Amino acid sequence: MYGENPDANSGLLEDLGDRTLFDELNARDKPDVVPPATMAYMKDSLRHLARMQIIAGPSLDFTVCTPHQDFDFASMFADLEYFRKWFLDKSGTEYDQQKLQKDFQNLAGMLDSADRRYFMYRDFQSRNIMITGGAVRFIDYQGGRRGALPYDIASLLYQARAALPDSVREALLESYLEDASKLGAAGIGNFRKYYDGFVLLRFLQVLGAYGFRGIHERRPHFLKSIGLGMQNLRRHLETGKIPPGLPELEKCIAKLSNPEILRNIFTEADRSGI
Repeated sequence: MYGENPDANSGLLEDLGDRTLFDELNARDKPDVVPPATMAYMKDSLRHLARMQIIAGPSLDFTVCTPHQDFDFASMFADLEYFRKWFLDKSGTEYDQQKLQKDFQNLAGMLDSADRRYFMYRDFQSRNIMITGGAVRFIDYQGGRRGALPYDIASLLYQARAALPDSVREALLESYLEDASKLGAAGIGNFRKYYDGFVLLRFLQVLGAYGFRGIHERRPHFLKSIGLGMQNLRRHLETGKIPPGLPELEKCIAKLSNPEILRNIFTEADRSGI
């Protein structure tokens, strides 16, 4: 946005077109290969992300953020409850609610101890990164707030329908950490201590959104991503990346591996009129 005239209720904006980083990723000939040009866009996106978080973040007035100025324990716990209500319950998965809420408290408490003095974009994924004139541009950050560094990169690297190979995720993560270190991010040495936990939190929040948007609001686009989202979550469990001390949550994730769960979700969607 270049300018505004509140008296005339008007503004001057640039049209960023309709080509996104997701389009670039979706055009791959081979799912396990990311072309060099697309990889360059990914690295450039992460370089800009680091600058937004570390350079711009401390100068922002977070009191004007809505609905919350901090991505803190309460916000994280709310995301976990969102997953429980709109995905776990809708899938018909059985669980001990008291034990699961204790796990939610443990996970949110652990992640709340991460350094969160930075700007958190909140939905940093390839559909919100435009390719304009050979450069990356960013949209849909109105949910931004103060938070920890790992959440946003987890959002991009583990976006369900982007389906990035693990080797590409690791290469991009290393590139991001190098950029963040050069910018002087405090506590970057502890990044990996919290990273897998934030990846897990993002998985659960996204599945909650798929349940709410897909089943409750009847949007087929979100239903199409559920299978891939569940696959990401199962992979996180199978590779031992679930933080310790979350036994009931681990049981729930293991139960979601049952093919019957996915059928239950689509049956529930059918009842909702999709």
